[in-house]
Amino acid sequence: MTERKLVPDAVDEFLLYLETIKGFSPNTVVSYKNDLEKFKFFSGTQKFMDEITYNDLRYAIPCLTEQGSSSATINRYISAVRTLFAYCRKFDYIDNNPSLRLKTVKADKPYHQIVTDQEMYKVCTSPEQRKMLWPARDKAIFEMLYSSGCRVSELCSLKFSSFVNGYKKARIIGKGSKERFVFFEEDAVNALTVYLDERKKLLQEKEITEDPKFLFLNQSGTPLTTGGLTWILSRYTSAEGINHHFSPHDFRHAFATAMVNEGLDIRKVQALLGHSSVSTTQRYTHVNQKKVFSDYHKAHPHGKDV
Repeated sequence: MTERKLVPDAVDEFLLYLETIKGFSPNTVVSYKNDLEKFKFFSGTQKFMDEITYNDLRYAIPCLTEQGSSSATINRYISAVRTLFAYCRKFDYIDNNPSLRLKTVKADKPYHQIVTDQEMYKVCTSPEQRKMLWPARDKAIFEMLYSSGCRVSELCSLKFSSFVNGYKKARIIGKGSKERFVFFEEDAVNALTVYLDERKKLLQEKEITEDPKFLFLNQSGTPLTTGGLTWILSRYTSAEGINHHFSPHDFRHAFATAMVNEGLDIRKVQALLGHSSVSTTQRYTHVNQKKVFSDYHKAHPHGKDV
C-alpha cells in the first residue's frame, strides 16, 4: 500500500477519474456520485479506505432495504462500491478488496398487469373507430406488432427491403445483431396494404422525391421513432379508457401468451421472439390457468374416462 486515503477523498478522486480519464458521461458520473454518497454515509467520513471491512459493507444492504430501495437500486449501489474498491486496489490505496465478497440481491419479480384479449381487440380496432392521428398507419402498426411479436425498435427499423416475397414475412436484425424472420397474418397484411397507399400519397403531397426507405413514417414524412410510436399508442389506450400501463412491448407479451396458449412449442415461440434463452420467453408468457387444468385433467391417468 503506497498511500492511505480517507473515504471522501477516495470517492472524489474516483469520480474525477471516471470523468477525465475514463470519459464517462456526466449522467453516469452523477449516478456513481449518488450511490457513493450513500457509501460515505454508511462508512463515515473519518475512516480510511483500508479500514473498511466486509461487515461494514454488508451492513448497508439491510439498511437500504428498510429505506424502501428496490433490488435494482441496491445492486447498482453494490456495483458502484465494487468499482470504487477496484480503483483503490489498482492504485494501491488498499491491500485487500472486501467488496469482492459482496453478493447482489435477488431481483424483485415485477408485477406485470396482463393486457386482456378484449383490451387488445379495442386497441387494434381503435384507429378505425376514433379516426384520429393517422388511422391507416396506426392500424397497421398495432396489427403488425401483435401478429409478429417483434420489438417496437424492430418494427420502426423495417424497410421495404426487409420483406421476403410479399408482406407476410420479413427479415429483421434483433438484439445482439441476430437475424431472424418474423411473420404477418392476413389482418396485418391487409392493414399494411391500406397504409402503404396512403404513405405513397403523403410523399407526393409533401413533394418528397427520395423515399425515406423506412416503412413507417410520421405525418411530416420522416421515419417514425420508438418514442413517437409509444406516444401514438398512449393516445389510443387513453381514448379506449385503458387506465393501466399499456406499452408497445405488451403486444409482444400478448403474442407470446397467445402462441403458448394455443399449443405452440415454447422453443418455437423463443425463436419467433428472438430470445437467447427459453427462460426469457417463459417470463413473457402468461399461461391460461383454466387451460392448464383442462390439459392436466386430460393427461392424468385418473382424470381420463375409463
